[in-house]
Formats: sequence, structure tokens, C-alpha cells
Amino acid sequence: MDKGKLLRGRDEVILEELLLPVSFWERFKGLLGKRCLPISSGMLFENCSSIHMLGMRIPLDIVFLDKHFKVVQLISQLAKNKFAMCRQAQHTLELSEGAIDHFQIALGQQLEIKRGKV
Repeated sequence: MDKGKLLRGRDEVILEELLLPVSFWERFKGLLGKRCLPISSGMLFENCSSIHMLGMRIPLDIVFLDKHFKVVQLISQLAKNKFAMCRQAQHTLELSEGAIDHFQIALGQQLEIKRGKV
């Protein structure tokens, strides 16, 4: 699995550890089985505009991003066994419950991915 950091603009680090699943199995598993997700961590599903919470143990905050990583939809505390999608989205970011408020992520914000070692 690749890793990186999530930034607001070019220099404000939001997430110190951004998981970037690449293979089919990494994307399939996602965060399944996790009992907790640190506020400083998240997972980005590129080329994905919908997610499901089947089998999840914890609620997540969901940020849908367009092809330029601009925030187009926010969902706080998506509960287990629920689904979410966004037609305008190209990518989906899964965050710890409460992260949207904690990091003050808002519609229209420009986020950036810095790939590489965390």
C-alpha cells in the first residue's frame, strides 16, 4: 500500500498518514476490521465516487473530491452498513469520525496529496 500526506493548499498538513490503496485487495479491504482510526490518519480511494460501510466497526467521516481534489461533498459520521455516493466526485477520502470538524474541512476547499514515505 502506498502512503502519503494530505494537505490543504500546498503547505498545511491535515493528515500525517494517508493510506493510498493500490491493488484490488487493498481497495477491497480498505479499513474493514479497524477498531479505531487515529485523527491524523485516513484512506484515499482514487477513481471512486461511492463507498459502503458494510462490515465496518466504526463510523467514518467521508469527503468526496473532484478530479482536482476539490471538496464537493461532506458526510459526517457515516454509520456501519450505510452507503454513500456523489456523482460529482472522482475520489473518496475516509477519515476518522469527527475529522471534518476537527480540521475544518469545508465545501470548495482545495486539498492536495503528497505521495511518498510518511
